Amino acid sequence: MQKGLEVIIANTDYKPKRMVECIRRMVERKVDGAAIMTSEADPAMVADLTRRNIPTVFMDTGKNTEHSANILIDYSQGIQEALQHLFSLNHRRIAFISGPLNLPSARRRLDAFVAGMNARGLQVPPEFLEKGDHRMEGGNAAMRNLLRLPEPPTAVITSNDLTAIGALGVVHDSGLEVPRDISLIGYDDISFARLTQPPLTTIILSRSQLAFTAFAALEKLIRKDRLDPADYTMTTHLILRESTRTI
Repeated sequence: MQKGLEVIIANTDYKPKRMVECIRRMVERKVDGAAIMTSEADPAMVADLTRRNIPTVFMDTGKNTEHSANILIDYSQGIQEALQHLFSLNHRRIAFISGPLNLPSARRRLDAFVAGMNARGLQVPPEFLEKGDHRMEGGNAAMRNLLRLPEPPTAVITSNDLTAIGALGVVHDSGLEVPRDISLIGYDDISFARLTQPPLTTIILSRSQLAFTAFAALEKLIRKDRLDPADYTMTTHLILRESTRTI
């Protein structure tokens, strides 16, 4: 590593039990610090890390203290840019496929969508709010439900790209096309998003910027430098590709 530090990486796959196990193993190895880059951190785990005074960086979960920093994600900015884009293309029947609503990040994305529609003078019909699971399977099921409606949406925004990719497959399997028949927007800008057919318009949450920000905060905590909370806010933005069009 450039900084002379060894890095241990673990993937939680959105599973709280797996998260707790990953953190337990890191604590047993007496790590100098931990970056928890998910908004689904278990409160008991957060309390345990705080009690042990382990320098920790959270994403949308913890607080800025002597031993911890919190990176705030502005999910709303990207959602508002997506809505503005769709409105400019004359879309008004816009649906949203959320993630699991027990996840704070998924709730924030859904709330931002509803607030953005309301701010534009539109109430969202309940049937236009589908719940997914942040996986392709959830996107499959949610899009099938939307396409069965007497008046399906002309555009769909999803809570993450895997959901959008699952939804995209269902649209094609139904004999329809994106974006000719329905526009589609993802969230996160994973690497595969640009390889779909058509390439997916999505909202970017820069993974590299998040990693650099988390490491910078963690390094300061380990060195016991003073933290400036203003340094740890990240925004989101729309990335235009080919999955949206004018109606």
